[in-house]
Amino acid sequence: MSAGRFPGRAAQARHRGPRGGADRTPALRAARRGVAAKAGGSGQATVSGRRPPALIQAAKRDLAAARKLLPDLPDRAIFHAQQAAEKLARAVCEGAGLAVGRTHDIGQIASMLPQGHAFKADLMGFDTLSAAATAWRYPSPVGRFPEMPDAGWVAGVVGDLAALAPEIADWLKERR
Repeated sequence: MSAGRFPGRAAQARHRGPRGGADRTPALRAARRGVAAKAGGSGQATVSGRRPPALIQAAKRDLAAARKLLPDLPDRAIFHAQQAAEKLARAVCEGAGLAVGRTHDIGQIASMLPQGHAFKADLMGFDTLSAAATAWRYPSPVGRFPEMPDAGWVAGVVGDLAALAPEIADWLKERR
């Protein structure tokens, strides 16, 4: 693999920590956790104002991937829909000044929002997708996959997420 195809890969490989991760220094470990490193080891949750719009763009790419995979590969499309929902939930929470952490559970992320938040109910409605992060990607211990998700249902989920993304993007712009 050439370093030219993947900028930063060569530099990243040079700075691997003892466990193979690029997190040798406290500042890098803190950045990976979304925490600002401070003197004395106390970190406070911080979120860059640039991250929520970037999450929206990443969610839109996941939705584009899901559309391309439909109707032939709904099990792969639902994974991208789950990723999009997670990124939209993170964008809303981070736009509201909440540091999400490492969870990938959409319901847990959305539950961080205060009661009555404009997007809380919508995002909680996508919690059923949390299991899609792994359900159709890995076989069970006995080598089986769950029944293939219905392509029509997946297309509906993708459409709902695609409709929600610009609303969240507009909300984020208003907050700046």
